[in-house]
Amino acid sequence: MSNRNQPLRALAALLATASLVGCAPPPALEEVPTEFGGETQVDLGTGPARALRRMDVDQLDESIFVATGLRWELSGTNQFVRFRSTLGVPNYTTSTQEDVDISPLFLKFVDDAARSVCTRLLDQETAMGAMSPVFLVHADAASRLPADQDEVNQNLAMLLARFHGRVIELGSDQLTPWRGLWSSSLALTRDAMTGAEDGETAWRTVCVALIDHPDFYTY
Repeated sequence: MSNRNQPLRALAALLATASLVGCAPPPALEEVPTEFGGETQVDLGTGPARALRRMDVDQLDESIFVATGLRWELSGTNQFVRFRSTLGVPNYTTSTQEDVDISPLFLKFVDDAARSVCTRLLDQETAMGAMSPVFLVHADAASRLPADQDEVNQNLAMLLARFHGRVIELGSDQLTPWRGLWSSSLALTRDAMTGAEDGETAWRTVCVALIDHPDFYTY
């Protein structure tokens, strides 16, 4: 057979193949089952999406100021600035990341700050002629149970919203431990001879507890 007929035979074979492909029926689609077995229970957990983190030193300093209007200062020196390196704030020479672990040292500084700030705050708000209180808004150092329970509950609810961002109804059981802390502290100040109680100390105890609580310094 002549070689000059080979291109014609190749073209004829190609046309035949194209014809067969064009006429072939489309492949059958597999039916996708509507069910893939029984229900599977997935435990999504009940905890938060991430672990709680504590504030860094600057955030803690600012949060105490926003809540109380005061900073942790001694002799005009901000103690959070003074102890920055001790609290793990980076100096960018030997460290570049802040240590934000909730360590015993951190908790000690939080408590020192709370006691200092709360003492000054309650001294201010119980002084004669004190104006624009931020802590004793609905109750005062003279409040007592059961006569002033509504005022005490209202003040505690306001404080929990201010310090912890928690909005609590006045009749909620969530107020019970805080009211118990206040009343227990008040009872401990009672003078055995006169029966007098120190309401300022009781409210100061609540103030310190609010700042020492993890709901204040974690997010």
